[in-house]
Amino acid sequence: MSRQHRRKQRFKLRSFYIWHRYMGVSAALFVILVTVTGLLLNHTESFEFDSSHIQSDWLLDWYGIKAPETLLSFTAKDRHITLMGEHLYLNRKEIKGNHHQLQGALYANNMFVVAVSNGILLLTERGQLIEKLSGKDGIPAGVKQIGITTEGSVVLRTGHEIYKADDDFVRWIRWNADAPPIRWATAGPVEPHAAVQSPGADAKTVAG
Repeated sequence: MSRQHRRKQRFKLRSFYIWHRYMGVSAALFVILVTVTGLLLNHTESFEFDSSHIQSDWLLDWYGIKAPETLLSFTAKDRHITLMGEHLYLNRKEIKGNHHQLQGALYANNMFVVAVSNGILLLTERGQLIEKLSGKDGIPAGVKQIGITTEGSVVLRTGHEIYKADDDFVRWIRWNADAPPIRWATAGPVEPHAAVQSPGADAKTVAG
């Protein structure tokens, strides 16, 4: 075997070794990237990734995402409960499920009570769903408004009736119109960029 031939073999081996090293480093970086992103995805609540929203106009346009022109929002305690299409938010945290016709929200018994078209949602202060109550749980049909009495009881207004809940939201009884005054939750339109803003003012309620 000539010297020139041996030199060519060594050059090929050296080139193969270099490429092998680069591929090994690239593979290691890929594994690290997959591991790190996997850990982040497993801790979305801790890092509040599930409450972050894309605000880049070009990226929203790329996916054809359009913000609704008008948004319905209630304030309760120091939080905003907002309906965007079929997505319900407590401040920036999305509440799981599809929801329609947000009828009101308030804070009672150390939790948020949210009235939607198909029932009542009970939420913790962090936006975690405690329970969803529907007609089979005794929720009156055709809820139009939610409020709270001066005694702290939650009430619902349907077409022509008012119902008061017990402390456990198990029984709903018809409420006399001459009973203690009711503060009804009232909504206010918000701009799309402010729909999931940080905690703000106290609950917007008026005497009914």
